[in-house]
Amino acid sequence: MLITHLLGGKNGVIYMYKQIVFGVLRSLLILCFVFCFFFFMKWFISYTYPFLLAIVIAYVIHPIVTAIEKGLHLSRSIATILTMASALIVFFGLFILIFSEFIQGLIYLADETPTYYQFFIQQIDKLTNQYLLPYYEKLITVFQTFHPQSKIFIEDSFQQLINYLLETGTNLLQDTFSHIPVFLSFVPSSIIIFFVVMLASFFFIKDWYFLKRKLAHVVPASLIYKGNQFITHFKKACSGYVKAQGILVGISAMILFIGLSLLQIKHAFTITVVAAITDILPLIGTGIIFIPWVVYTFLTENYPLTIGLSILYGIIVISRQILEPKIMATSIGINPLLAIFVLFITWQIWGASSIIFTPIILIILTVFMEIGLFSAIWNFIKGT
Repeated sequence: MLITHLLGGKNGVIYMYKQIVFGVLRSLLILCFVFCFFFFMKWFISYTYPFLLAIVIAYVIHPIVTAIEKGLHLSRSIATILTMASALIVFFGLFILIFSEFIQGLIYLADETPTYYQFFIQQIDKLTNQYLLPYYEKLITVFQTFHPQSKIFIEDSFQQLINYLLETGTNLLQDTFSHIPVFLSFVPSSIIIFFVVMLASFFFIKDWYFLKRKLAHVVPASLIYKGNQFITHFKKACSGYVKAQGILVGISAMILFIGLSLLQIKHAFTITVVAAITDILPLIGTGIIFIPWVVYTFLTENYPLTIGLSILYGIIVISRQILEPKIMATSIGINPLLAIFVLFITWQIWGASSIIFTPIILIILTVFMEIGLFSAIWNFIKGT
């Protein structure tokens, strides 16, 4: 009986170790699959992105085409052409409007730049005479008292600094000019890609139901079910993200309008609307308005307004940094701690570009949790 008990215990230990080993092997298998899938998708998307973009456009426009087809009793092809033509007219109309406003702005700048440039030079000259020259004279006086060896060391260090700045500036100009041919060569390919996307979108929309039936015959029903689940939760997460951005932009706009009103700035509402639009854009934000404005008020010696604008900008930035993880996590449906963790990791990997990638990663993680992918992976690792 004792031998049986010992053998049973030994078998239990062996079984436990086997479970651990198989669990580790399954984990390595999943990691290997994830890496292979990542590199495959990177390769796949680099060659098929026009068609993937066309599928997204078709998915968005398809309900409108269906409504026009049934409402006006038109053929699917005519309804598709009308919808796409209307969308292109609106898109190019907005593009022409924005471009014309940009040209008007350039014309205005061309007229006003000489005056502002002259004023700027006067301010620089004034600052130089009032602040920089006295300090420079003091430095020269102190420098004359240094030991000859120290003088030589300081002169060499200063010369090295100047050479470094000149080299950096030269490299920057060379890089800038070297990218111009690349940009110009990108224009023809962009036009070709645009037409490919439009044609592919047309055929995807026109043959939507036919392609859907073919897909149902080829792809297993369980995979289609999971795909529909993914799309449903993805749309829900995206709408939550848009809602979160709307709340954040609204809070920033409210703070900005109140602050500008307290500072008695003219056209406070117009400035708030423009700032709200820039706040939506990734990597730009309200800083594109505030930073030049603060510099200008400082150079024009309007120090009370400089301090007021700096404080207002600081409040907007700090409040957004504090509220964004919480609001984003609540709206998308993810834990705030996980949102902060993902933001930190993506910041370490991509830097400032993480502002673009973090919401996408959070949305995908949320969708995977909603459809039970992580639970399925964990059950696979455990062998249950």
